[in-house]
Amino acid sequence: MNELTREPRSLLLATAVVALALMLSACGGRPDAAGDADSGGEAAAGAGPAGDAAAEDGAAASPEPRPTLDRRVEQVVTADGELRFPEAPQPASFSTAGRLIALDVEVDDEVYPGQVLARIDDTGLQQAVAEARAALIAARSQLAELERGGELERARLQLEQAKNNRWGSQAIRDATCGREKPFFDQASCDQADANVNAAEQSVQLAELAYQTLQQNRETDLAAARARLASAELGLRRAETSLAGASLTAPITATVTERNGVPGIDVAPGTPLLMLVRTRPLSFVTSNLGERFVGAIRPGDPAKVTLTAYPDRELAASVDRIEVQGARDPSGAVVFTVHLDMAAVEDLALYAGMTGRVEIQVGGDEGG
Repeated sequence: MNELTREPRSLLLATAVVALALMLSACGGRPDAAGDADSGGEAAAGAGPAGDAAAEDGAAASPEPRPTLDRRVEQVVTADGELRFPEAPQPASFSTAGRLIALDVEVDDEVYPGQVLARIDDTGLQQAVAEARAALIAARSQLAELERGGELERARLQLEQAKNNRWGSQAIRDATCGREKPFFDQASCDQADANVNAAEQSVQLAELAYQTLQQNRETDLAAARARLASAELGLRRAETSLAGASLTAPITATVTERNGVPGIDVAPGTPLLMLVRTRPLSFVTSNLGERFVGAIRPGDPAKVTLTAYPDRELAASVDRIEVQGARDPSGAVVFTVHLDMAAVEDLALYAGMTGRVEIQVGGDEGG
């Protein structure tokens, strides 16, 4: 092939290269420009200051919350501690004074809610209940009588009877003094006048009694209702005192103290027994430093290893953190954390056993 033929071909190849470069420049060097346009220009919005401005314009046009990142960094906080009873000892005492006639439990006995632990003589208490019931019946009867108006009705009938007596006395006087008679019969007329006057006074007294009852009816009803309420309260108190003659266990617990023997007089509120809830035991820390206490939350899982069982990890969870820290012998601030122990059937656990706890906690490291 001659050189004249090769020159046009070389020129044509150079022209094609230049045209391709111009096309790429027009597209901004982005082969996926069409795809970016379809997706709303998200890539351009994130590139450089111009992209930031476009992103702000897009956010103003179409507000959409951005997802936040919640990074949880798990860590283990360790501390020493010991097993303790879940609650402080609870005294058991009578609410009523009396002579102790039975004490049915011993130290180390386990008791259950409602179980009778001790009893006092209730003879006087039963009599008080009977008297309170009689007073209540009388108060109810009196109120019912007032509400029916029985006393008022009796006063009205007495008034009518007094009026009838007056009319009768007047009729006798008229018959006796209304005709001519010898002078020596004047005494009969005077007596008839006296009877009329007496009958008139009886009517006036009956009218006064009736009016008084009418005027005082509402006051008497209110007083009767108050007496009834007082009688009901008296009966409840007497029954409560009678119920207090038996001392019952309020919780499932173990008897740790026994103070008294049958035959002694007991006063209300004097501790007769000491009860301790023994299950489930709690693990309580003794040297947990303040560095990580802020990350611990109720419910965080934990593992307890007791000195008595070094090869066994026992499940637990954080119950609460005491709000007041304390200083240990070295001067460092430590916090007391109470953990609930999971039920363990195959190990003998006792309050006072020592060990170490590992608390699994998580803290936010950004939002």
